[in-house]
Amino acid sequence: MTHIRMLALELDAARKIHLAMTSERPYYDKDRDNELKASYYSGGITNISELQQLLERTHDHRLPYKPYRYVYPWVDLQENGQIKSLYSGRAMSPLEAIEADIRLLQAADDVSLAGEGLLNCEHVVPQSWFRKQEPMRGDLHHLFACEPGCNSRRGNHPYYDFLDYTPEAGVQSVIAGCGKQEDGRFEPEYGKGIVARATLYFLLRYPGVIDSSHVDSKLLLEWHYRFPVTLYEQHRNLAVFELQGNRNPFIDFPEIAEQWAGSNAN
Repeated sequence: MTHIRMLALELDAARKIHLAMTSERPYYDKDRDNELKASYYSGGITNISELQQLLERTHDHRLPYKPYRYVYPWVDLQENGQIKSLYSGRAMSPLEAIEADIRLLQAADDVSLAGEGLLNCEHVVPQSWFRKQEPMRGDLHHLFACEPGCNSRRGNHPYYDFLDYTPEAGVQSVIAGCGKQEDGRFEPEYGKGIVARATLYFLLRYPGVIDSSHVDSKLLLEWHYRFPVTLYEQHRNLAVFELQGNRNPFIDFPEIAEQWAGSNAN
């Protein structure tokens, strides 16, 4: 089977997933999710080590990195049925995002198209920090739709809270709708609570995988408490659980995040 033919089949499959899920399922079934959550943690968790083991043991479907297949059709949808760029808030149709991602793969040899996609898939924990290894690369809990410009602007810079940064300040280091990047650090304009919980999950799921100097866990906890869990994150958490088998406990039990951040809170 040719590469082009294979991608055409992938496109058709992704479209069918999107249409099936959006027509047959509620955006978020709270009662069902509460039942699944209770069952997931029913063994009891008494310490961080047990929670880490649970997240690893139940991550039984280690998916390849295919955002057009696993992120855009259902996982990353907003309540209005659109996909929203993580740092800018720009919205678009999930079908457009799927098709654009496939087109880029079809034109993979054309480097001139590298930055022309409608959306990229942002690894909240940058791939260079874990050398693009699996299962981290395909772990849906830290993959989000993001505009290419904002994705590039963040790069692999650690998150930071600039004292002088406000979205309307108009300083040179700010790109409207993305955030501020300066001196190898990045503060997003939007999505701070979301990225905090995704990063805290990663640190818990993959202890010791990334250099601790990349992450300010105290800042992440501040963002976590300042920007509460959203319906979008609850939807994502259930959708990811159904696909890869594990959950994000910082979404399930946000009130005890500091306890589970544990030794990561430097």
